[in-house]
Order: sequence, then C-alpha cells, then structure tokens
Amino acid sequence: IAANDPIQGYNPGKKPFSLLFFHPEFQKIYRGWWKAILTSPNPHGGVPLGKEPALALAELCNEDSYLFWTFSDDSIPEPQRKLLEKAFGGWLIKKYGSLQTALAAWSAPDARDKPAEGRIAFRPQWDLANKKDARSQDNAEFLARNQKAFFDSAGAYLKKDLGFQGCVVASNWITADGRVLGPLDKWSNSGLDTMDRHGYFGGRH
Repeated sequence: IAANDPIQGYNPGKKPFSLLFFHPEFQKIYRGWWKAILTSPNPHGGVPLGKEPALALAELCNEDSYLFWTFSDDSIPEPQRKLLEKAFGGWLIKKYGSLQTALAAWSAPDARDKPAEGRIAFRPQWDLANKKDARSQDNAEFLARNQKAFFDSAGAYLKKDLGFQGCVVASNWITADGRVLGPLDKWSNSGLDTMDRHGYFGGRH
C-alpha cells in the first residue's frame, strides 16, 4: 500500500495481512482491480478475461487467512485493528446482549480489551487452538464467520456483477492448527465453486 493512501499504519513494504477481509476502503480498491482485470476488452479479439473460456479459475486472495499466524497485533496496525475489534464487539453484543455480559461469561479478561470503546481484543492463534474456552470459541467463530462473509460477497461480485463465467476460489492457505482451525477455514471457503490447496516440493521454494 502506498504511503499516500488513506489507510493509516501501512508504510511502503508492509504487507496488509487480513486487511482485505474487513477494511471497506481497501475492499473498494480491490473490487476496482477485479473490474479492470475481468471487464477490460482484450486487445487481441476484444473478449474480456471474464468471458474468456480458457480462464478456468479466479482466486480471491493468495495465502491469507484470519486463522494463520500472520493474523496478529503486530501485523495489523492499531488504527485498522480498531475497526475489526469494534466489529467483534458488535457481534458479541448481539450474542450476549452486552459486552459486560460477554466478559463475565468468559471469565478471561484481557488488558487490551476496551469495552468503553466497544472494542474487544483478539487472542493469539495458539490460544484459539489450545485453550478452547468460551472466549477462544467466540473469537474463532467470529473470525470464521467474518472471513466467510467476505469470500461470499467477493465471489458474488465477480460472478453476478462482473459476469465472470469461470470458477471462483476463496484462498489456498493453511491455518495455525490444522486440527482445530483447519475445518473453520475450509468452512469459510465453502460458499464458492471449488477449493485450492497449493503443494510445494523440491526445495525451500
């Protein structure tokens, strides 16, 4: 992300892990890229890529997931993390009636929580996979549902709004724990046409 873009906290070279799943301005930019890629006429015949029968798959994003190690306080700058923490807080209010009720049900306070601002912090991936208490379960459920909502809406944009005729794939990444978080990640991919799993072999790359 360029230094002059209105997404605070991202200096040139900093990778926007997970930002696409929740940031509305970044999603607008992202949809603009897809529109240009899939609807621009091909100079060799005029058929845009979105209607090119040789194009079998469109992948929404490559190797990113809320449920991998790259989802952390270190990877998402605080000004942007605030948006997602407030979304988590809003989801908890719908589930429990209030943030105070949710925090009391968890019995797992976190110094990073800011309930007065409507913000609730996310646990590290290791905690989600290993503690499995009520806070970890709610944390994992919110992230899985939020990620699925993005994939479903982005896939519908490609197929219904842009007229893409091939298959849409969500992402192709693994999770921090294949036993516990892997099924949640696969479920978040399940609203699209197919799933992709990249396999690397024959050296470090």
